Amino acid sequence: MKTQMMAVVLVLAVGCQGGPTAQPKAVSLPGARNEALRAAADRHHVPLELLMTIAYQQGRFEIPGPPSSAPDESAAPAESVDPSVQVSDTPDPVEPQPEDAAPVPLNEGDQIVGTSEELQALQAEAQEAPVPATLDADADAADSETGPMQTAEQGELAQDPHAQLPAHGMMYLSDAQVAKAAALLGASPEDVEGDLAVNVEAAAALLEELLAHPPEGVAVGSVEAQEAAFLAFLELEPGDETAALALTELRTAFRAGFDVTTDDAERLAMTGTGEDGVGATQQGLAAGKYPPMEFIAASSSNYSSRSGGRVRFVVIHDMEGTMPGAISVFRNPGRGASAHYLVRARDGHIVQMVREASKAWHAGHGWFNANSIGIEHEGFASRPRGGGYYTATLYRASAQLTCAIATRYHVPVDRKHIFGHGNVPSSLSSTTLCSDAAANAGRCGGAGHHYDPGKYWDWSTYMGLVSRCVRGQAIDGSQPAPKPPPAPAPKPPPPPAPTPAPAALIIDSNNAHNDKAKGYAQVSSKWTSTSLTSGSYGNGYFFGATESVSDGFTFWFHLSAPAKKTVDAWWTAGTNRSTAAPFMAFDASGRKVGDVKVNQRVNGGGWRTLGAFQFQAGWNKVVLSRWAAKGSVVIADAVRLR
Repeated sequence: MKTQMMAVVLVLAVGCQGGPTAQPKAVSLPGARNEALRAAADRHHVPLELLMTIAYQQGRFEIPGPPSSAPDESAAPAESVDPSVQVSDTPDPVEPQPEDAAPVPLNEGDQIVGTSEELQALQAEAQEAPVPATLDADADAADSETGPMQTAEQGELAQDPHAQLPAHGMMYLSDAQVAKAAALLGASPEDVEGDLAVNVEAAAALLEELLAHPPEGVAVGSVEAQEAAFLAFLELEPGDETAALALTELRTAFRAGFDVTTDDAERLAMTGTGEDGVGATQQGLAAGKYPPMEFIAASSSNYSSRSGGRVRFVVIHDMEGTMPGAISVFRNPGRGASAHYLVRARDGHIVQMVREASKAWHAGHGWFNANSIGIEHEGFASRPRGGGYYTATLYRASAQLTCAIATRYHVPVDRKHIFGHGNVPSSLSSTTLCSDAAANAGRCGGAGHHYDPGKYWDWSTYMGLVSRCVRGQAIDGSQPAPKPPPAPAPKPPPPPAPTPAPAALIIDSNNAHNDKAKGYAQVSSKWTSTSLTSGSYGNGYFFGATESVSDGFTFWFHLSAPAKKTVDAWWTAGTNRSTAAPFMAFDASGRKVGDVKVNQRVNGGGWRTLGAFQFQAGWNKVVLSRWAAKGSVVIADAVRLR
């Protein structure tokens, strides 16, 4: 669901109520988004961390795409689809998956997520309890029922959770904010909406004005003034549950910081003030037990009685945003939308907004509303990993909740009873669920043709976790305590540990990386330092043009006693390198103890052995000479002794 969501005021995270006094700090990085944020913050005297956290909370610095009611173009056929046409029982063709998809076999309509270590571990955990995780073809979801119950109020079909306010640009500005910012900046509304730099500056200008005009009796620059500006930007009233939740989210972001890489590979980061003060709310619970949750009532205009329906399904949604925005929508009596539960990504916190005995208006289909419980999740249907919100913590928390619902109402754990909003038929006279492929193509999804939670929702993992929970197995990442093994038979004492081999000594071409008491590099001005070719040791190397001249690059090293050492060299390979680069080894008396020529056009980017040589106590050296056939270069990068 898409809505106007979050702004940020820096001091809200610091120095409040006895909290930490350190400031979060933006990391200086290249890229168009970073440059736009820095320029706008400087021009309008707004903390850079303020603007960055707005964009982070809104959509992880991505530009808003089509809401989940628009067809998913990566999954939809090229031709338009008549909404009145009923989807047949024939399975849809397998759709191509994105390149960053997890490398696992896909059935038709399978859902996939990113490949972070945390999610990989969660997938492995869920696979211990395999259940059918896809809807490969349309399926009868009514079980023994012969037809739908068309008793839905008009309100629940006119709007639904994803028919939300417009959000423009990376800063997610509303229509009203676009108009006001355009007047403040003397820019066109089209530029405020579509130009990245102007969009960011518009948000900065709006916040600058709010900070400069606090409520009567509140001092400019005070914590109270900044809180007031923050809530005014969100159009929230102080003391409202949504406002309190939004402030908690902001303070958490400032404590924990963030490090995000966008879909087009731009990195944005902010260091936090310390550990997150709000821990995860989900813990290991017995099967069928409801997890801890908070109750914030939806507007009574946005839900109704079940009218004879009973809970037989669980419908999975995404919010097209974050929890504070979803709560605002469901508390607005004019929106005609609600869901029973909301799940937060970072800690699995659950908010209930409609009692299970009532019918929430979430599916865009009266009969399914009357016979289901709807669960909203932070995230975006069209973005990989839900825009970063489909976390392992979110999956576990939601699976625990669905497990409790399934246990209480005897809901079978399969995809005919636990499915996405996109699987709900669009025809109000049908109770036949749509396949996952049809859902992801936007051909179903209730009256609004939604496709959430989208193709990036990991149904295999999610259904596996629900199944584990229903069977009484932990899904919080913990394992039952094993029975203690029998005491082992006494073993003989182990042999003494061998004397460890002495650590290798590396002398880099860059003396900043060397301990000069042990070794260092010496070079004349005829050698050139560079990092042009990748594959160097450390962060650079030297090259020298070959000619008949005694001008070597010297790697000095000190030994406390005579020793035979194996010498390795590192270089970057290239077509202009010498095929006979001369390395020479000298002991502390100046006697040459080794002479080796190597082909530096090959075998670059790693340690290559030159030989084993006898050295003396004192300062010894390995020299790379330039004395070789003219017309090439020799590379001095690093030497290792072992």
